[in-house]
Amino acid sequence: MCPLQPRPVGHPLPLNSPETDVQLKLKSPSFTENPLLVPQVERRARLEFGRYGGRVDRVTISVLDRTEAAPIRFHCGVGVHVLDENNDLRLVVSMGEDNDLYRSVDSALTRAGVRTGGEIARAEEALRARRQWLAGLQAHAGTELSS
Repeated sequence: MCPLQPRPVGHPLPLNSPETDVQLKLKSPSFTENPLLVPQVERRARLEFGRYGGRVDRVTISVLDRTEAAPIRFHCGVGVHVLDENNDLRLVVSMGEDNDLYRSVDSALTRAGVRTGGEIARAEEALRARRQWLAGLQAHAGTELSS
């Protein structure tokens, strides 16, 4: 499969494959209180980012658990390291907030997935434009040399 093409939905990569390394930073006691939530979050991340294949280098999920008295209890941050054609890293960051832990993680992952797709599309468009510009520059240099 070409590294520029997104992976088909339904063919997610394993989380710990050489192509995708998902790191979970769990800063919430709710994860230790509910151990079944960790596989759900991992599965959700795999479904969201597995379609991008080798373009996603690393995903970090951080959850901050506030006190019960806070207006919004859970704040989730997702950081996605996206590789472009030159293997340069681009960082996509997304946040989610909710009084339910899983919904805060889910909303942050959804936003990060959309932004990751947009960042990959922008990187591909920049590469296309760069190649077109170089081809035009070479063609122009060739006509100058022949005249």
